[in-house]
Amino acid sequence: MIKKIIRNFLNKNNYEIIKQPYLGDLYPNLSNNKDEYYCETPIGSYYLPFQIEKDPVANHLARGKEFEADVLNIARKYIKKNTTTIDIGANFGHMSIAFSKLVGNGDVYAVEAQSLVIGLLKKTIEANKCHNIHLIGKAAYYEDYKTLYFPEIIKQISGSFLSEENTKGEAVKTITIDSLNIKTPVSFMKVDVEGADLYAMMGAKETILKNKMPIIFEFLQHTQEDFGTTFGSYVAFINSINYKFDEVVDKSNFVVLPNE
Repeated sequence: MIKKIIRNFLNKNNYEIIKQPYLGDLYPNLSNNKDEYYCETPIGSYYLPFQIEKDPVANHLARGKEFEADVLNIARKYIKKNTTTIDIGANFGHMSIAFSKLVGNGDVYAVEAQSLVIGLLKKTIEANKCHNIHLIGKAAYYEDYKTLYFPEIIKQISGSFLSEENTKGEAVKTITIDSLNIKTPVSFMKVDVEGADLYAMMGAKETILKNKMPIIFEFLQHTQEDFGTTFGSYVAFINSINYKFDEVVDKSNFVVLPNE
C-alpha cells in the first residue's frame, strides 16, 4: 500500500520509478577531503568525486563492483604478460589498475584529459602501487598540440565529450598515441572517449600497424555529431588498417582484430 502511494505521488510529479539491480553497500569514505571519496575495495583502492551517486562509474567502484565488466573480460582474454597495454579514456582508473596486474612487469599507458579526473586518477595509481602505469594527462587525438574543450555544462562529470567549437569549457591539449613512441610490444588497446574514439585511433595508426593488437572501442551515435563522424567513418578506418570486426560487447563496444 505504501509503495503504491509513493508511486502515485511520483507519477503525478512527472517522476518515474526505474528498477535497477542492487550493487551492494558502499565501502566507507576514508578521506578527510570534502571534495573526494576514497575507498578501499576488493577490486582496488579508488579516489572518486565526493558525490559518487552522480557518476555511474564511481557508483560501481565505491561498491567494489567492476564497471563494464564485459569489456574488462575482453581485455583479460587478450592482454599478455610483460607487454604494454593502452587505456585511452582511463577515467578513474579501474581498467588501468586491472591492466596493470594483467601485464605483470609490462607497462600501461593511461590516457585521460579531464583535470578533475586526472588528479583523482594520479592518487588512485599511487594508492594501488601500480608503478607500471604511465599517466598521460592529455586528450588522445589524430594530431598533437591541438586545443580542445570540455563544455562547462558537463565539466564535473567524468567521461565528458570534447569539443573544438565550445571554447567556454576547460581547455585540454591533444596528443597522438604514435607520438609516445612506445618501444615495447603492445598486446591490447581500449578506447572510450565519448565520441572521439575514431580520432584517437587515427592518432595511433602507426602503433596499430606495428603491433597488430586487438582493440576495443566504443561507438555511440549521439556522441558523433560534434565530430562529424558516423559509423561508416569507423568502418572505413578499420578497413584501412586491414582489421575486421570480431564482436560487439554491451551493444556499443566493438572488438576489432587484424585480418590474418
